[in-house]
Amino acid sequence: MPGSKYINNMNSKFLIKDGFKNFGEFSSYNIHTRDNSKLNFSGVYVFVLNKEFPRLNGKTDILYIGQSGSRNGRQIFMRIRDYYNAYKSAPQDKRIGDSLKKVKTKIRIGRTLKNNKLDNKVLIFYKKISQDKCKSKESSLLKRYSQDHIELPPLNRQQ
Repeated sequence: MPGSKYINNMNSKFLIKDGFKNFGEFSSYNIHTRDNSKLNFSGVYVFVLNKEFPRLNGKTDILYIGQSGSRNGRQIFMRIRDYYNAYKSAPQDKRIGDSLKKVKTKIRIGRTLKNNKLDNKVLIFYKKISQDKCKSKESSLLKRYSQDHIELPPLNRQQ
């Protein structure tokens, strides 16, 4: 989109400028072992790949944008744990969690997906936000992403 003031800006660098912090990798160690008190509050979180990938317009490293405020005051850590555990009783969480794990472990060879050790890492970025403002912040990030890339992040679905 020539002339757009938002071309190719929505990525992890944008998040850092917007006050997001990097928690670490989306991994079993970080979800089940590490002290997760850094994420014991409501806010907005973003799953980011450790490298850029193409979108309809430009490139990004953002896979998913979510928030923890409107779900009975759940903490960011609880939401991330839900994705990692990928319970069948929560189909959307399972879809996102399974997709995040595949990004780290699958590679396309011809027409089939094969297990392979990849250097892909999914990182978790977060920003503490009061519960009543989480949905609004998530919406503004999704809107900005859509303006920049003409589509939502690959793991977000339109509602």
